[in-house]
Amino acid sequence: MKQVGVNIIISLLSACLAIILIEALLRVYTYPLYPYGQNSCELKEGRNTICDYDPVLGWKIRPNTKAINICDEYATLEYFNSKGVRGPEYPYAKDEDEYRILIIGDSFAEGWTVNFDDLFSEILKRNLNTALNRHFEVINAGVRGYSTDQELLFFQNEGKKYNPDLVIVIFYDNDVWYNGRPLFFGTDKPLFRLENGILSLTNVPVPRPDEYKTEDRVETRSVKGKDSKLEKIRQWLDRHSYLYRALRKRVKSVYCIHSLAIKLRLTALQKADDYNTSYNKNVSFPSEYNAYKKAYSDDIARSWKITEALLVQLNKETIAAGGRLLVVYTPSRACIYPKEWQSVKRRCGFSDKDWDAGQIGAELSSICRKNSISLIDTMKLFKFKTHKLKQQLYSRGTDNHLNRNGHRFLGDIISQYIISNLKMK
Repeated sequence: MKQVGVNIIISLLSACLAIILIEALLRVYTYPLYPYGQNSCELKEGRNTICDYDPVLGWKIRPNTKAINICDEYATLEYFNSKGVRGPEYPYAKDEDEYRILIIGDSFAEGWTVNFDDLFSEILKRNLNTALNRHFEVINAGVRGYSTDQELLFFQNEGKKYNPDLVIVIFYDNDVWYNGRPLFFGTDKPLFRLENGILSLTNVPVPRPDEYKTEDRVETRSVKGKDSKLEKIRQWLDRHSYLYRALRKRVKSVYCIHSLAIKLRLTALQKADDYNTSYNKNVSFPSEYNAYKKAYSDDIARSWKITEALLVQLNKETIAAGGRLLVVYTPSRACIYPKEWQSVKRRCGFSDKDWDAGQIGAELSSICRKNSISLIDTMKLFKFKTHKLKQQLYSRGTDNHLNRNGHRFLGDIISQYIISNLKMK
């Protein structure tokens, strides 16, 4: 028995030593949890950490603030000006020789995975000023979590004040679903209704939230409650342990491990409004994925009709303000990488007969052609870049946003389109 006890102690000490060693290695070879100092920013990560309540938009980025965004692949520090726009101050008035571009969109537009100089909008600006004999200014007004409905409202109330010559809408896959929903991951937002072809705004004033959480709404809290001892331990580990953060991401990304964690009640299913749990009682998938289904449900069909009406209205108002509208479709990472789409199908129970990764892009292209709205569909170009040229354009971990290469490539695509079209004038 004494020998057994000694072996147990040795095993425990070995395990502790291994954990300490792995933790140390992760601290050396990954981005630090607080690369800019723990006190250099009010709050870290998440949509609600740098956003204030807005009665019309639901939320907006707090003026004169900054945000630290941290992942295994990047650590960025965002600065927002007095109007809540990323970057320096931009006056509403523009110079006579200035060609001004306004970019609106969600986190793909905001680009929290890269520093300001690496944003696709800054790449676009530099390319245009180098290639054309004219002064170009590009204002990136992307806001994390926005859908096309909020982007239209932003343009109506703020965006058109900048007198843009060109308005670029960055359209992402989940815009379809959330254009028809009054909530975004548990946060209230405005909702347009479509009756007899006419848009009407509802859910405004947007209900004020009781409190803002400091975590992203995608990741649910422990089933034992926010104030439980287990939850407090989890939060402490999340703030201090590199190993815990790495394991958490791995659990979320692997189907069988995530299922086991749910069964062991170490995590919970996500909110029913944002996640579809009908196919499997243990594993859920985002409801926004329903837009990939070839046969539309009533919710998706309604959302597409609202989306079309929103784009048509935005096009009209952009023209009325003296500008042009350009829609840029940026697909999800799963639509670009075949292995990832296969993983999504396996995890969610999808079949090739009923589901198509190109469904959203095809529908958006049809809408833009029908309504004479300019569109750049980046899917084929992204696939060529990733498959033929073997370049990684998206983050590899649980963050599905564009990386530095992706932003550079997107900026090049848009600038080539604008250069070609301006030369034809």
